[in-house]
Parts: sequence; structure tokens; C-alpha cells
Amino acid sequence: MADGIVLAGLRQMNNGIPFDKIGEDCQKIDVAAMYQYFLSWGLNGYIHEFIDDVQSFNDVFVYISSFTGEFGEFTFNTESKVEQCIKTVEKYINIDMEVTSMRYHGIQMNEEKQLWEYGVTSGDTILLDLQLKGDRPSFTISNQILDPVYDCIYPNFDFVKFERGGYPFERPTGWTKKALKVNGIYESNDWLGLGSVALGNPRLLSVPNEWAVSYHGTNKGSGKQIGKEGYDLSKGQRFMYGVGIYSTPSPSTAERFADVFEYEGETYKMMMMNRVLIAKTKVEHLPNNEVYFVTPDQNDIRPYAFLIKKV
Repeated sequence: MADGIVLAGLRQMNNGIPFDKIGEDCQKIDVAAMYQYFLSWGLNGYIHEFIDDVQSFNDVFVYISSFTGEFGEFTFNTESKVEQCIKTVEKYINIDMEVTSMRYHGIQMNEEKQLWEYGVTSGDTILLDLQLKGDRPSFTISNQILDPVYDCIYPNFDFVKFERGGYPFERPTGWTKKALKVNGIYESNDWLGLGSVALGNPRLLSVPNEWAVSYHGTNKGSGKQIGKEGYDLSKGQRFMYGVGIYSTPSPSTAERFADVFEYEGETYKMMMMNRVLIAKTKVEHLPNNEVYFVTPDQNDIRPYAFLIKKV
């Protein structure tokens, strides 16, 4: 499966990343920062829909970042409108770029709303949606973000039980894995379970310090949708599943939130494959027998592959 299909899927995600092609000659992209655009936050960013509006105006420092890397720390008052924050940040970014919007926990922020309405607190990260000014070409993705040695198509092994990170691993049967180059970008590779078995030989059990596998759809509304479903199924008990990044150990559940896109005349779906630090993740069993992971800290979930399937 060609790399171009990944680009087509990224365009459909519409996450504020105007990518044009995959190649060597490209605008610098910070891979770790880019992954944050694909995390599906549930409830957070929509707190004002579920709780009473309690205004608390104070100064907070936040980290401003984008897919090109971190710009640094900024101090805003929670009474500030998002529009004011954008104007402040634009003074410090590359003169060839402009900010089209801000994104907090996967949610595009309304310029007319104030920061307190999104529950922004000190130490949080706000992502920027950027575009190049004028008729300059779109950003391109370095082919160095992909790691084809780990690409594969998952065959049907339903008769075998697998485990990753001490949790059952439900393999995404029928999906093609397009691996991201995450090997070596964190403090160690233990979370991936690398080096424990030769490539191509499916491993049954976990290895020490490995993280569990989870999935989430790439549809831009999936974070709110997953969180809202969890809220509804809780029969009115507020925040039963908590605030955090929602993913699931079930590929079939995540597929409901996957983006559909066209590539060379064919229709495909795309979703993300992650590793989750299960010791810092809540496992929630819903009344309809679905299971969700709720990870409060975005550092405890790491996307490591795109999954693609022809519809």
C-alpha cells in the first residue's frame, strides 16, 4: 500500500494540517507534536456542556505548540477570548505563517469564547492550526515519519489469544498497518515491546514495561461523540468515565469513529493504533458491553501507527 494513501487520509482528517505531499524536501514537522492532533479527547473541551458555568478568572501559563514544534510558554488570563490569544501568539511565530485557529484537547476553539469556558489551566498545551501565507505551497510531510519495516496486514488469528501490556490485544483483522517512526523518540522503546521477537512472527504474550494497545477513530468529532455516548450510557451520572483521552481496545468499536476518504477511485477508512500506559488509564465497561480506556494525561497514550482498510 503506497504512502500516498496515508496523505489522503490525513487530508480527510481536517485537523488543521495543510499537508500536500510526502517527500524529502519538506517544511520541518515535529513528529511528536503532530501526534497530538490525532488524539480523541472525550468530555474535556466540552465541560461547559455538562457542568454549571462557574467563572474563575485568573492568569494561567500554557504551552503553545503546533505540528512544527513548540513555540514556548505564554501567560493568559482565563477571561481572555480565544481571538485575543491568537493575536498575541501571531506576534511570535514565523512571518511566513498565520494562525487559523487554536485547538485544545482535540477541540477547535471558538474565537468568541473565553479560555475558562474550555477549562484551560496552568501547564496545559494549546495547539495551533497553521497555514502558509499567500500562494506559498502547502506543508509537506517528511517520509521519515513513516517506518515501513513495521508495516503489515493483520490476518485472521481469531482463534489465538494475544496480550500486550498485560491486557488482551484484539488484533485489527483485515486492516493494513502503516507504522509511524516512533522508535527512539522517547526515553526508551520498552513501551513498544521491541526486540522481543523477530519481525513477522506474531508474539502471544506481553514483555516487561510494554504498554497496552488501543484504537481510536480519526473523525474530528469522535472525541466529543465518544465522550457524549459514555455520558448518555451512564444514565445521567456526570463524569462517570472522567475527563481524558478516550480510546478503546476494540478495533470494531473504534471503526465507528473512523474517517472515510477516497484514494485513486477507491474508498477507505482510517483510524489510529496507540499504546496506552494501562497503570495510569481507567478501564470502563459500558452497559452495551463495549470497553473504553480513559487516559487523563496525554503523555500516557502514544499513537504509533495508522490503520487503513478498504470499505
